[in-house]
Amino acid sequence: MLCRDQARVQQIDEALWQAPEPSWLPHGTAKIGHAALQPIWIAPAPGADGVVEAPNKASYLFLLDGVAAGLDGFERAFDLFDGADEQSVAAARQRWSALKAAGHRLAYWRQDSKGWSRAG
Repeated sequence: MLCRDQARVQQIDEALWQAPEPSWLPHGTAKIGHAALQPIWIAPAPGADGVVEAPNKASYLFLLDGVAAGLDGFERAFDLFDGADEQSVAAARQRWSALKAAGHRLAYWRQDSKGWSRAG
């Protein structure tokens, strides 16, 4: 899971520890360590080269906060954004267009009152 910066990493880490439902999601950060034992690894966005390190050998990559990153080495990537925020939607559309132009297979899912449904 990639976040915009170290402060956001800490915020997500704390939220996962305090979430009442589900009761607990095992996760780690560089501060916690033991990456190989962590099914969820939370890190700040990669540097200018865009290369994502997956010290836990993750197959899936979750991108938060509009983070764009290289997708090499991942089976799937999930770009999570606020669909009620026009700026977030516009930025997500730009990332979608760039990924589509790069030849990635894409799908869009939308959350509604019944859960998640494929929108495109």
